[in-house]
Amino acid sequence: MMDRVKGLTVSPGSLHEYILERDMTADKVYTFRFTVIGKGTFPFDMLRYDRCFPHSTNDAGWINESDRQRHIVLVSQNPRKLWMPTFERWRSFGWVVKSTVWERST
Repeated sequence: MMDRVKGLTVSPGSLHEYILERDMTADKVYTFRFTVIGKGTFPFDMLRYDRCFPHSTNDAGWINESDRQRHIVLVSQNPRKLWMPTFERWRSFGWVVKSTVWERST
């Protein structure tokens, strides 16, 4: 079942729609992909805090760049159906969560 959650503010002046896939069985693992945008030092502690990792080797490579703005796709695998990244904590480090999507892992 797909649910749409509208009206969540991600960055000042913008609203985004989130698509969540829900399943009634508790033993499923869900993969949550989201993009963070920022410049400067990447907040490595956020990987631990949100229990996430870079989506690809390209995304991992962008983490160490610091002289320009980057879009980095991250992945969190979680049994919780309604997990969301900590938007305000990312923002406190100068990074913004841009987009998100849930997928059920096989």
